Amino acid sequence: MRAIPFVILGIFFLELNSQAQEEKPDAVVIKTVATDKDVVRGVETEIVVTIDYRLQSADEAVLMLGFNSDDPSRFTPKDSTIVKAGTGSVSLKATIVPVDWGERGSFSAIVMLVAGEGVKRETLASAHQAIEVRPF
Repeated sequence: MRAIPFVILGIFFLELNSQAQEEKPDAVVIKTVATDKDVVRGVETEIVVTIDYRLQSADEAVLMLGFNSDDPSRFTPKDSTIVKAGTGSVSLKATIVPVDWGERGSFSAIVMLVAGEGVKRETLASAHQAIEVRPF
C-alpha cells in the first residue's frame, strides 16, 4: 500500500520535469553550415555556421562554436561571441581539418549558449549538426 504514494509522487515529478523542459526560455538553432568548397577528410577548410538564438534567462551569454575534430564524442571550441538578451542571428567561423569518423560517429559542429563563469558556468541551450565529409 505504501508504494502508491511514491508512484503518484514520481508521476508528479515526471510531469513537472516535462513542463519545465517545454518552457525553456533560451534556444539556439543552426540555420546554415557553409563552405566555399567540398568538405574533404584531412583538407583544411573554413566553415561558417549561422545561428539564430533566443536568450531570456540572462543579460548576456557566450555563443560558442565547436567541432569534434579530435575525438568523435568531444567538441573543441573554435569561435565565440558575446550576445545580449533577446533574439538575433550570428555567424561564427572556424578553419578546421575535417575527420571521417566512420562507424564511430559523424563529424559535427556544435553551438552552445553559455552563461556564467568558472564553476557557475551553465549551458543554457545547444544544437549540433552533422557535416558530410568526403574521402580525400
